[in-house]
Amino acid sequence: MPLRCPLCKPCDSSSAPPKVGDVNDIDEFGYHSYRCKKDGHAPRTKHQHDKLVLIWERALRHAGFQILHEPRGYLVLSGKRPDIIVADRQHLFLDVRTCDPCLQSQVDNSITSPGSAADRGTNDKERAWLELVEAQGDSFTALCHEFPGLIGDGGLGLLDKAAARYSSSNKQRAAFKAYWLMRLHITHTRGVAETLRHRFPFHDDSHLSHFDSGSFLVHRSPFSETLDLPCARPGTTATPLRLHETGFSDIRNAPPSFHV
Repeated sequence: MPLRCPLCKPCDSSSAPPKVGDVNDIDEFGYHSYRCKKDGHAPRTKHQHDKLVLIWERALRHAGFQILHEPRGYLVLSGKRPDIIVADRQHLFLDVRTCDPCLQSQVDNSITSPGSAADRGTNDKERAWLELVEAQGDSFTALCHEFPGLIGDGGLGLLDKAAARYSSSNKQRAAFKAYWLMRLHITHTRGVAETLRHRFPFHDDSHLSHFDSGSFLVHRSPFSETLDLPCARPGTTATPLRLHETGFSDIRNAPPSFHV
């Protein structure tokens, strides 16, 4: 029985689409649900982009940086507004982007070179921001998160800088990075799940003469209900670290309560 998207309503093709990103690829695994543009990407912005911005702000504040959230009037030559500014003698403009490696224009490169979608997102952001920001003596970094979880080089580099600001101890820096990488990945994974939940496809039962609530459920997902996350400290424990047990707080330079 064919599936329909609750937003754009096209049926899936009876034959396999030429690429994963085909417009008719209405599937039960979430590929179309993630990239459908009919609603202007509102759930994707709300549940992924905006939540990632907040987590980045918390991580940078934890490291001791002064953060400005979506400030206006800081770009002299344009009315554009970045997601975050790290306030210093030279301001650092930050803008978050979520990237889809399965788009038709990107899927071939993503297969051979994981992270190429994040690299492309970085290039697009730099074309839009870099010249304007550097013209006034400031700097810019794109924070690109690739579906379902890879982080671009700009984001990883910024996390290294935040860890260096947080502590001079290598062990404390490693603990800081492990904690905030986990928070970023969890936030992104939850955002993807929420985006898919708001766009779940349904079976096309338009030919039925009666309403059957069960007809709007797709097949059971083949993926497991839990994700196996790698332990930040291999060999120490097989139990995933719970966030409330990490001992970290948002207080500047607050030491962790566990030893590394």
